[in-house]
Amino acid sequence: NKYYTHRKSLFTLLLVVSVMVLLFANLSFAMGSKNMSEGKGLYIYSTTEISRLLKETGYPDFWEHSDINISRNSDGTALRFLSRHKKKLVIITCDGSISEKDISVYPAWFNDDHQLIAWHDWNTGMIHYKNGMKEKISLSFNHDSGPDPSGCYFIKYPTPSHDTPLSISCITEIFTTDKPDLPLANARVCGIRKIFFKDNKVLVFGNDYSDKEKKKEDSTTAHIFQLIDSKLIKAEEVIINRPKKSPAPFYVMDLSPWNDEVLFIDVFDFPFRSRLYVFNLKTQEMKKIGKVPFSGGWGFYLQCDIIKEVTDKLKESK
Repeated sequence: NKYYTHRKSLFTLLLVVSVMVLLFANLSFAMGSKNMSEGKGLYIYSTTEISRLLKETGYPDFWEHSDINISRNSDGTALRFLSRHKKKLVIITCDGSISEKDISVYPAWFNDDHQLIAWHDWNTGMIHYKNGMKEKISLSFNHDSGPDPSGCYFIKYPTPSHDTPLSISCITEIFTTDKPDLPLANARVCGIRKIFFKDNKVLVFGNDYSDKEKKKEDSTTAHIFQLIDSKLIKAEEVIINRPKKSPAPFYVMDLSPWNDEVLFIDVFDFPFRSRLYVFNLKTQEMKKIGKVPFSGGWGFYLQCDIIKEVTDKLKESK
């Protein structure tokens, strides 16, 4: 009848208005990211921007099947795009150059010379190293972990056991990719997302299950090791509490090669956008810097706006 039809129309109108309010509140819907840096700095690139870049540089179908991994080198002068579908590694650099390599394995990790140093065989669950060694280990190797950006160091941690408490089983060991069977140090930390190497220090970030009375349940711990005479010595531990408690993930995306900033993502479900924060390991200050584009995105500390450098060079060549 007319009464229920009117109520249904009113409900639909209210729903549409609510969605529009959420979209405008999360401005930049369907838009690229807004990078404020010029030169050396933090750059947030949306999926739309990356896709457009690959199309303009001659790789229009790199996104097919969504199997693509993006990484930077250790000093932030290059971005690497590895496509499982195309079996290629595309490298773009701050001088605007573009190069490619045929890579038949995925996911895979590289050193600063963009040489293959480790890869994961999904069919067998085996990790292969450049020295010929291979082994079956846990999720230490996936899209979000694996070796540090230089390709020098990586971590191993045991597969969680239902019979053993995490406070006992959760121990992460640090190795070099040159000697993947010789542990250099360990930390009582698991859930590792990232490992970094800079200024003769190795930094690992994860959830710490020891000394819980001193830490919040959803905190991240940075374990910092100093490289001294080819040995890793525990130098510092920094507890990083997330801005607001949430059951959703909160994890490290990148670490600046030139200062103490760490980029974090605080994950939100649609129609809200995930938040981005930077944390200073020295001052322990947490600062919100923006939101991830609705189309998704990546955050990297780079020496330049690589997308701008490449597109400007393409324009000059036409």
